[in-house]
Amino acid sequence: MASLGALVVGVAHEINTPVGICITATSYMEEENNELSKMVSDQSLKRKSLEAYLDKFDQSIKLSLKNLHRIAVIINNFKEVAVDQDVDVFSSLLI
Repeated sequence: MASLGALVVGVAHEINTPVGICITATSYMEEENNELSKMVSDQSLKRKSLEAYLDKFDQSIKLSLKNLHRIAVIINNFKEVAVDQDVDVFSSLLI
């Protein structure tokens, strides 16, 4: 049980980092989006501001996608470890 607990803690730690990055990138873009909306509504939007927004949006999306893929790999690896453990337990029962 102690080994399982250590494994779960390790996986949780590995997942928390990319999740935190995704949350940060998304909340940053929420703020940027609110600012852009404000500029559109008060008709102060300049081409340079829009280009900067699009660049930030692109970077944030790429960062979020990279980290979401990282989470998917971690979870897939965790599932493979769980399946391997099940096979080991089943094999030991047959011997």
